[in-house]
Amino acid sequence: MHFYTNGLKKINFGFFDKASLIVERRRINGQFWQTLDIKNFPADVQNLTISISSLKQASEIKLYQSKEKTSSVNIIAFVDSQEWKLYKHITVSEYLRDSILSVETFPAIDITINVARKPTFY
Repeated sequence: MHFYTNGLKKINFGFFDKASLIVERRRINGQFWQTLDIKNFPADVQNLTISISSLKQASEIKLYQSKEKTSSVNIIAFVDSQEWKLYKHITVSEYLRDSILSVETFPAIDITINVARKPTFY
């Protein structure tokens, strides 16, 4: 049985193991920036990564990429399109982040896209 609220949350009610699973999807909007590696300027390619993690321990929560809905980037909203070519391919890496204060681990996801400087810009 599935229950949806406002298209953002999907709640699965488990009948076999008596457990319930809450799945939450978020659309992230914002201004992001990254330090650039310009060793190969003006023919450089940059990896742009957004890291998302939780303050809940890995035993309490799981972060993972949806298998039902793929991640995407709104290319039209990319403001530096005159200088950079934004590739459509997205790489998602799921991992556990160690705590610097304890032996606990926390779930995290890195979402990476690549951009290449347009050689005709300079």
